[in-house]
Amino acid sequence: MRRPARELLAFPLAFVLSAIPVGSQGQTPPTKPEGETLQAIETDYKSAARELDLRRIQRLSALAARQKGSEADLTYLTLFRSAIGGDFYKEAEPAAERIVSEGSTNQEVEFLAHLVNVLSEADRGEYEASFQSLNHYMDRLASNPATRPNLQARTVLTLSEAYYRRLLRGRRFDIARRLCDLVEARAVSPSVKAHFAASRNRLELVGQPAPPIIGKDLDGKPVSTADLKGKVVLVVFWASWAPPCGDEAPILNASLDAFGPKGFAIVGVNLDGVGGATPTSRDPAEALAAARRFALTYTEAWPSVVNGSGGADFVKAYRITAIPANVLIDQSGQVVHPALPASEVREAVAKLLAPAR
Repeated sequence: MRRPARELLAFPLAFVLSAIPVGSQGQTPPTKPEGETLQAIETDYKSAARELDLRRIQRLSALAARQKGSEADLTYLTLFRSAIGGDFYKEAEPAAERIVSEGSTNQEVEFLAHLVNVLSEADRGEYEASFQSLNHYMDRLASNPATRPNLQARTVLTLSEAYYRRLLRGRRFDIARRLCDLVEARAVSPSVKAHFAASRNRLELVGQPAPPIIGKDLDGKPVSTADLKGKVVLVVFWASWAPPCGDEAPILNASLDAFGPKGFAIVGVNLDGVGGATPTSRDPAEALAAARRFALTYTEAWPSVVNGSGGADFVKAYRITAIPANVLIDQSGQVVHPALPASEVREAVAKLLAPAR
């Protein structure tokens, strides 16, 4: 068997060092070939590094198959962590299947094996099989008194959240709903239950008319999603106190540059006055100033309204529980994706704007 989740397992990339030939008489290294570019160098490096990582995965898998006991456990841990860190789920799947079928006395090894196995199946589009694999694993955990306490923490949250993101990427909202129901029923931790209950609630937006957004932008100009009828619209929830929002801004700007003339628009909803882990002041004037500075720094090319209360509480209307959050709306005004990663916006918008065949 996003992201366990990327933020929980981070591992260094293997570096590839190429020897520079130097002549026996002490000549200087040869100059770079004519036409060499930075992009070409980086592309070659990433390709070579990935090939090296792949060979490492293969060797670790072969070694683990020959080992026993604690030696095998250590190799499997190294293998699965490397696979998760480098997105080599497919390549590590044979080793994961050995653990899934034979079992392991090491709970960490068994957990990572099931994670690799579930995500490998999902990546191949075998969503029903991947759901059943996860369901069976949770059955085993729940039936074992020794492992049941772990069901409430990392095991469920990490595995299920990574799988949930795969299901959203594949637009399998039906199975994502079943996953949320499964976790709510099986998890012990109230916080884990609440997390997936909120995710389940947000999935209910799919296929429904998008809640209207009406207000004034950061400069006081009127904004209304009703004026964008017939366009593909991305509603972006952001705040200056959430650094990842800044990371997403250039990606979203590029998508708007590419598809804006073809019928794509972005409307932002700013949450600076709502607060966060390191919030700005909730004073409206200071919150607005912080939002303006942020929008200017990241040259946001779209209008943003400030989230308010009552009918202007767009966070509540769109059931947002974390930011950044991007909700995609099609030309008919229906929600087609409740949590679209910025990295997938370009592809999703292109499909919606593609001419009908």
